[in-house]
Amino acid sequence: MKKKKRNWIYNLAILFFLGIMIFSLWNLIPLLIQEKEDHDTQKKVEQMVLVEDKKEEETVITLQPDWESLQNANSDIVGWIYVPDTVINYPIVQGKDNDFYLDHSSLGASNLIGAIFLDANASSDFSDFQSIIYGHSVISSSEMFTQVASFADASFFESHPYLYILTPEQTYRCDILALTKTTSDSDLYQTWFGNDDQRLSYLQLLYAQGDLTREVEDLNVHDPLIVLSTCDLDYGLNSDHRILLHARLKVWDETIILEQ
Repeated sequence: MKKKKRNWIYNLAILFFLGIMIFSLWNLIPLLIQEKEDHDTQKKVEQMVLVEDKKEEETVITLQPDWESLQNANSDIVGWIYVPDTVINYPIVQGKDNDFYLDHSSLGASNLIGAIFLDANASSDFSDFQSIIYGHSVISSSEMFTQVASFADASFFESHPYLYILTPEQTYRCDILALTKTTSDSDLYQTWFGNDDQRLSYLQLLYAQGDLTREVEDLNVHDPLIVLSTCDLDYGLNSDHRILLHARLKVWDETIILEQ
């Protein structure tokens, strides 16, 4: 009798774990399909941006966006972002609201991974004092803005002082100012500034709240800022915790060579 009872418990346990595995696969497979579609989209847009130049035995890849081709592919594309030593090398889109590109790719196709997008109310040329760029963190991969979290590591933050923003009008090498872990209602999401005093107060707030900060030369209230915003996966997918990476835009006239 005891043996039969043990067998019954054993079989029940097997069924329970099989159920968990099936449920996990049922939820994972659609995400893997979405990731495959995102990779295909990325390869398509990269053909309009990356230029290979073979020099002797070395291949040099540079960022030279064909803006006409990109905007023919999707007129919402307003820029390109590249963060060295991460997979962040994506078009920046701007929709009519901040909802559409949460679940659509940079070419406008339905995709739960979404796209990297500029706040709908921001100037598309990044001329505002602060422009917010949003992107998902993806729990199963390093895509979109997942690797913004890498800057929470002090050694990574110190060794990676720049990111790049390219637009049809201008290219910028952006001095990274601060990494901040905060929440979605933070005052750091402010986008309207009426005068220089408000801008100065914001810069002071940025440095006061930053978990990691960097002093940069000649920073002033007339320098345009960008902030990369993403979910903090340490708190799960549905929390209001966010990771922010602030940077100062600075005109850059040199060719951008991708690190390999």
